[in-house]
Amino acid sequence: MKALVVGAGAVGQVFARHLQRAGGEVTFLARRGQLERLREGLTLYPLNRRQARSKPLHFHAFQVIVDLGQARASSWDQIYLCVPSTALREDLLVPLGAAIGEATLVTIQPGLVDLGVILQHVDESQVVAGMISFVGYPAPLPGEAVPRPGIAYWFPPLLATPFSGLRERARAVVGWLRRGGLPARIHSDVPTLAAFVVAAQTCLTAGLECVDWSFSRFRQSPLREAGHAAFREAVRVVGAYHSAKPLWLLDHLQPATIRVLLRLAMRRRPFDLERFVAQHYTKLREQNRLLIAAYIEQGRQRQLPTAALEELRQLLGA
Repeated sequence: MKALVVGAGAVGQVFARHLQRAGGEVTFLARRGQLERLREGLTLYPLNRRQARSKPLHFHAFQVIVDLGQARASSWDQIYLCVPSTALREDLLVPLGAAIGEATLVTIQPGLVDLGVILQHVDESQVVAGMISFVGYPAPLPGEAVPRPGIAYWFPPLLATPFSGLRERARAVVGWLRRGGLPARIHSDVPTLAAFVVAAQTCLTAGLECVDWSFSRFRQSPLREAGHAAFREAVRVVGAYHSAKPLWLLDHLQPATIRVLLRLAMRRRPFDLERFVAQHYTKLREQNRLLIAAYIEQGRQRQLPTAALEELRQLLGA
């Protein structure tokens, strides 16, 4: 199996490593500035293993290309699109559509309208949508000790990455990832599932950004209620967009419950969750703003309330 991984960040490296473990032949499509680092091999810290931080893995024996013109010279079985929503531009998607051939395109972009943008360039029958259910980050986080910089990642217990699409293609994706040791499963409708989860995640992390990523300040701040109100509006927009009912947990989530969940989350990770959130979502701040803007636009089109979302966007701007 030949896999092209578009993007060599934390998510791309995790997918690539486990596809290679399954016996796949892996190629990265990366920026020219990443070439030297990739050619030297990559350092990974799988946090589900004992002594992971003291005994990193050296990930190598993959190929690297720097533009999709080179990708057209090969045929691929699976292409993993591991870039943020803000990277879904014509200069990526047009050549991607020309290079895909008969391959399955695996997408993990979380935006409400991202899949629609991708489908303007790729046939829907070739797309398998996924939602990331693992944590990956550039190590070390502040205060964390590792022998050398690399990517740390963790698979939460009982939480497999879901994929949906044409059954044969989704099964092939899940099968290869499972053989490589990455927890994965088939789901009936990942785009709708992901849209609800990401709506909550986006609004709550936007509230955290407004208090400089401090969980304790967020728990005591009016921004907790503001983030919750915005998330309720976003969930309604997602439900209207996908003609679906919200997940039960999200529909009944209250500010007091958020405070309890934040406290529990701080105790259940093999890394500092607060520092991870600060690092990860600072990097994705433009994507978060893009998602909030999409909720507002789609809400207005459907004459749904968006006042809390607009207030949150103003707070982020300030």
